[in-house]
Amino acid sequence: MWNKVPFTLMPVLMVVCMVLVAVFWWNVFCPKGGISSTMSPQMIVLGKGLDFASDCCAQFRAYMQTHKETNNTMKSWTVGAICLGPSRNEQGGHKFLNLKTGREIHWRNWDEMNIPKDIIDRVNQHPCGVKLSFTHV
Repeated sequence: MWNKVPFTLMPVLMVVCMVLVAVFWWNVFCPKGGISSTMSPQMIVLGKGLDFASDCCAQFRAYMQTHKETNNTMKSWTVGAICLGPSRNEQGGHKFLNLKTGREIHWRNWDEMNIPKDIIDRVNQHPCGVKLSFTHV
């Protein structure tokens, strides 16, 4: 997953969420030689299966314009954000890294867009970033 990220530096929040997304996907499928050949570890422990409509509609690290609640004013209705993965709560939605504040937000409405170069540069200049190494050990 890390080799498809267009950033050379990632905020700590993105690194933590990248690990959580990897663990989520690891636990969705039945392991060969596991306890059950028909039930995933996630289904056994949490009682939740994979919901394609809510879990598979946005990819980690994708650039999105998230829709804020509207109140019929001239205030901006969208926020530029990077997808951090599914929220996995009853309401659905996904977690995003708000590019204005650097904090995690949860939204159910968004539009995926191509990631512009200035957004990549902004993420690479994050003050609490972790440098990514693309060398194999």
